[in-house]
Amino acid sequence: MLEASIMGRYDQNIANAKEMLAEAEEKYSNAVVSMANAGSVPRQFVLDNYQRNIDEAKQMIETFEEANRRG
Repeated sequence: MLEASIMGRYDQNIANAKEMLAEAEEKYSNAVVSMANAGSVPRQFVLDNYQRNIDEAKQMIETFEEANRRG
């Protein structure tokens, strides 16, 4: 029974991280379009921030999925 509650907790964390990932990817895509005419330095700064959010969410998903596999 305890194992099931642990698995459920990780599943919720995975779901939250996947939601974060979807939001970050959407923001990145929107920024690519909206900042098309911006200067290269500000544009890259914004895109780098969104890319860090994408990378963080992917890392979280990977970490929690590994925790689920290990049980």
